[in-house]
Amino acid sequence: MSTTEPDPPSDEPSLPPAPPLSPSEGSGGAAGSIRTRLAVIGGIVGIALYVALVAASFATGGSEQGYWVLALFFGMIVLTIVLMIVGGVLVAFQQTRSFAIGLLIAIAVGVFVSGGVCFAAMSRTG
Repeated sequence: MSTTEPDPPSDEPSLPPAPPLSPSEGSGGAAGSIRTRLAVIGGIVGIALYVALVAASFATGGSEQGYWVLALFFGMIVLTIVLMIVGGVLVAFQQTRSFAIGLLIAIAVGVFVSGGVCFAAMSRTG
């Protein structure tokens, strides 16, 4: 009959056990779904601002000289800077962090879409 002997204690320090998670730190739940909804709402708000800028540029533009493309370009730059500032400020506060993350993601989507609109407009005007 063989018995296993316990390992002798080592001189190396060991880590203490991890503390249990509180309900607010758990995976998901009601708090997680609210944060996700706020991030989606922030993204929708940011994308809606870009879409409104493009729609306003098309509605007021259409001149032969193509100044509406220049207005759209500068409008996108200004909107991107404003959203970056607002998102940066909102991400500093715990209550608005999810909304700010949605806004910051919308910047990437807006820049991608505006690049496509600019490319299409420039290739159409020659």
